[in-house]
Amino acid sequence: LSGRPPFRAPNTIAVLRRVCEDTPRAIGEVIPGTPPWLCDIIAKLHAKEPADRFQSATEVVQALDAGLAYLKDPQRAPQPAVKVPVEA
Repeated sequence: LSGRPPFRAPNTIAVLRRVCEDTPRAIGEVIPGTPPWLCDIIAKLHAKEPADRFQSATEVVQALDAGLAYLKDPQRAPQPAVKVPVEA
């Protein structure tokens, strides 16, 4: 979405270490004005704990479809409600 990877480092091992240890910057910080519901979807995709992530690609598609419906007709479609994990 941002045009760059969420974890950058000079080599593969360093990238893997960042994936394990770091939390990526919130997409709303990288791209101001990103809808909060889309920020929540991305945060859930980046969750460290597997149980905090979407459990299937179908769940991701459903969340994105709900966001698209909201963008097309915000008067009729509610904003997607995505439970965002709380990082410790």
